[in-house]
Amino acid sequence: MSMTEIDPSVILKDGDVIYFRGVKYQKVEEQPKTIRDIIERWWLDTFTSKNKWSVDECIDDLADQIEFWILRNKC
Repeated sequence: MSMTEIDPSVILKDGDVIYFRGVKYQKVEEQPKTIRDIIERWWLDTFTSKNKWSVDECIDDLADQIEFWILRNKC
C-alpha cells in the first residue's frame, strides 16, 4: 500500500472521524450496533450539525451507512 492509499482504519481510534479525498471515515466501536443506532447517528450528523449537504448527499450517506451495517452484521 502506497502513501496515497491509506487504510483509514489503521490511523483511526474508536469514535474518531477523518475525511480522506472527500469521503468521511469513522472508526466503528467493536460493540454491535443496531440499525436504529446507525440511523440515530446519521440523523445527529446530518440535521443537528452545520452540515451543508444536499438532500441527495444526505440520502446517499444514509444508504451507505445501512449498507455498511448490513455487511458488518452478516452471519
